[in-house]
Amino acid sequence: MGLGQAGARGSAITLGSQGVRFIAQIASIAILARILPPSDFGLVTLVIAVISVGELFRDFGLSTAAIQAGSLSNEEKNSLFWVNILIGLGLAGLVMMGAPLAALVFQEPLLSQLLPVTTAAFLINGFQAQFRVELVRSLRFTAVALTELGGHLAGILAAIPLALSGAGVWSLVGQQLIAATVICCSRVFAVRWRPNFSFSLKPAKKFLRTGSQLLVSLLLGYAATNADTVTIGLKLDAGQLGIYSRAYQLVAAPVGQLLSPLTNVGLPLLTRVRSDSRKYAKYILSMFLPLAYTSALLFGFVIGSAQAIVQLLLGEGWEDSARILALLATGGIFQFMSHVGYWVFVSSGNAAAMMRYSLVTHGISVLCIIAGSFFGLPGVAMGYSLGLAMTWPIQVWWLQKLVYIPVAQLMCTGFRALVLALVCAAVGQLSSAVVDPPVLACLIALLAQAIVVGVFFASGAYRRDFKRLLDSVALVRRKDP
Repeated sequence: MGLGQAGARGSAITLGSQGVRFIAQIASIAILARILPPSDFGLVTLVIAVISVGELFRDFGLSTAAIQAGSLSNEEKNSLFWVNILIGLGLAGLVMMGAPLAALVFQEPLLSQLLPVTTAAFLINGFQAQFRVELVRSLRFTAVALTELGGHLAGILAAIPLALSGAGVWSLVGQQLIAATVICCSRVFAVRWRPNFSFSLKPAKKFLRTGSQLLVSLLLGYAATNADTVTIGLKLDAGQLGIYSRAYQLVAAPVGQLLSPLTNVGLPLLTRVRSDSRKYAKYILSMFLPLAYTSALLFGFVIGSAQAIVQLLLGEGWEDSARILALLATGGIFQFMSHVGYWVFVSSGNAAAMMRYSLVTHGISVLCIIAGSFFGLPGVAMGYSLGLAMTWPIQVWWLQKLVYIPVAQLMCTGFRALVLALVCAAVGQLSSAVVDPPVLACLIALLAQAIVVGVFFASGAYRRDFKRLLDSVALVRRKDP
């Protein structure tokens, strides 16, 4: 199978499995929001924020460095496997010791019980990290997608009965750990490679050097992504954080379901064509087009129909999440469009440049969130989205200094996608204002949006973009020579 065919098949399977996962996750949000109070979601959001930064240190950028490597010997694989395990063990111990301090800082005593239990994720993810690398390097996108889907479905199926039985916040913790365990076991089963018990740090040293540069960028990204959670946790309470987190999850669900697995497809493809600058630029544009327009249509609908979506999915008691949802969805558009840039930084071997870029852009994002926090939850959401909006043009300018990219086409396409999103949002707002039942309001908004899309893509530059989208499909389907 050619590289393009592998990319096409991987993209199709990835999108299909993530579509199933997206539906399941939205259903779980709707069900659990009717069983558990906002404070439980706020607590588990704090737990995930702490565990996520630990997970970055646990991985140390090693997985990305290993995927990017031109070759990987058995000795290097074995060394990376044990390094991941040892780092996971060390971090689990540190978080256990620091749990009482976290409970004190956030003024949430239950954190001292929740955090030690969730440190099991460090060991589980450390164990499965090299198996995931094996799947991605082998372009086995089907196995990557299906193992991830199976794990998250298992977590959801466990969380709902736990919540109904009165487990409270522990049902959400159980969801995370069960999902990680199933993903780990299924990936071990899917890969033939097995580690041995001999260990030497020397083969992993070059990956540790590259990973350390990536780690700084990932940590800066974490700070920008979780500054809202930490700020709300420190200045407000778990209930307010729960209201914010449910709106954030409704945005994060499509972002996570698409961007994370598509990285498994996009990053290795760009890495393999990076020596051909012309083909490299063509692949960049072919990946940017669908992300830009997908985000415009998806989040344009969410912005316009936020009130109806919250009523439909979360029910009574969550009304304050609607405004937060609309504000966060605005940033989601720019998050989608910026993600291709991350692939370019990594695939072109510019980890050091990405670190400097991240220092600037994520610093801007954190400052926007802190400034917005003085205006309550809506201010935090607005600051979060403003930081993402400022990141995208800075990224394009930064990248064109490092590699050849189609700057004019990227900027013009992004601007057209934003205009389409604005019109779709306005149409959704009008539909919500005219129709009361949330289901009917969402359906009418979708119908109106379909008409808008038809009109846009039938004329001018949008018609040319639509043709390029079709060409992008042909590009990844074409067999490489």
